[in-house]
Amino acid sequence: MRILILLSFLMGGVCMETSTFAQDARGKLHYEQSPLSTRIYYTHPNSEFNESLTMRDVENILKTDKQAYEEFMLAKSNYITSAIIAGIGAGMVGWQIGAAFGNQHPNWTVVGVGTGIVLSSLLFEKAFSKHAKKAVEYYNKGSGDEIISRNLVIGVSPLGAGLVWSF
Repeated sequence: MRILILLSFLMGGVCMETSTFAQDARGKLHYEQSPLSTRIYYTHPNSEFNESLTMRDVENILKTDKQAYEEFMLAKSNYITSAIIAGIGAGMVGWQIGAAFGNQHPNWTVVGVGTGIVLSSLLFEKAFSKHAKKAVEYYNKGSGDEIISRNLVIGVSPLGAGLVWSF
């Protein structure tokens, strides 16, 4: 029994891993835009349930389709640029409005420049929208570059031998 436990500890770091690649039934992504927000949601393959997704969730789903993932990364960079530019412009406008409420003279030139900066961020927002729609279309039609990885790990631990199949 002691020899078996000793062998288990010595062999604990040894494991064998194999990978298989397969195409799998997957749900659909849907893109919805309203005047105040953009929403991407996921419909599960065998249900009518729609799940609203965050940017990170969409990115993780699209990693299985190379063309859709590349398009989404363009969309994401436009989204981040738009948010940064809009934040800077809104800060400029907000600072001057705060000064007006504090009984100081606001600099209306700064308000005008800030408003212009906020409006210029709409160009990046439009580019985000265009690329996000394309990414969803590529994912839903399937470009043939789908890779779904499944790993089979065979290993020995202090508690015994076992198999782990992750996908």
